[in-house]
Amino acid sequence: MKLILRILLSFALSLPLFAGGSRELTPPKGVGVPLYTDSRGTGIPLTGYRRIVSLGTNLTETICALGAEDRLVGRTTFCNYPESVKSIPSIGTLWSPSIETIVSLKPDLVVAGSLIDDAVLESLTRAGLTVCVINHQASFAGTYALIMDLGLLLDESEKAREIVDTMQQEVEQVVEETRTLAKPRTYLAISFGEMDSAATGDTYLGTMIEMAGGENVARQATNWAFSKEQLVQADPEVIVLMNMNGMTMEETLNLWRNTQPYKDLHGRVELIDTDLVSRQGPRLGEALQQLEEKIHP
Repeated sequence: MKLILRILLSFALSLPLFAGGSRELTPPKGVGVPLYTDSRGTGIPLTGYRRIVSLGTNLTETICALGAEDRLVGRTTFCNYPESVKSIPSIGTLWSPSIETIVSLKPDLVVAGSLIDDAVLESLTRAGLTVCVINHQASFAGTYALIMDLGLLLDESEKAREIVDTMQQEVEQVVEETRTLAKPRTYLAISFGEMDSAATGDTYLGTMIEMAGGENVARQATNWAFSKEQLVQADPEVIVLMNMNGMTMEETLNLWRNTQPYKDLHGRVELIDTDLVSRQGPRLGEALQQLEEKIHP
């Protein structure tokens, strides 16, 4: 369950009707500072933030890619990329962040993504902090919107556009390379064992399977739910596993190969790094390229 929640943080998990933020600029009454309207409909002044606390792994990665790592003063325990962010103070997990620690860091902006508890947002707002919620988790294209929105907030719109352009080129290359190839029936496991979860048709990972030249066997399923019985019936040709929470790639593979009913499936089993594919950020183009290699080695 923890793995599923962790992944939900980055791409939110269930979802085609997720409310996203906007890049709308609205002059506030009586003030000559434009506003960014976040996913809650809250106006966030665009005033050049210098001390930022990130409450999301994909948000942290994007902030760093935008060249603003030096502005990060706090991040969650799970924020581990790039390696250098590990030296930034941790405010705890997303489910139980330390409000006291966040306040003590004196941020001028707290950026949050999906699955932020309303009570946490309320506590931070009551403490007088500026909190911006950005949710663009419903689709692969939502990644582009998130990057552009953060670029706007940090006054790095030009850099954001460069990142998005590069990602779109990577996507176009993958789609073109797989256009005429056979599409093997593919299953991307989010978790397995006690609880099974997969990249269903209404998720951005489900979309990525199709973009990478595979036929998603869980395409008709929704909300990341795909049972063992459905998996056995589908009998995919390619099975892509993320490393399970707290396990290495090798340990994850061994667990799959020694557990019913997975070990009786006939498909070729591949492994892909969880952090790379589960975070909607600048590395998602790279993740798509790796997924292509798993489906079409």
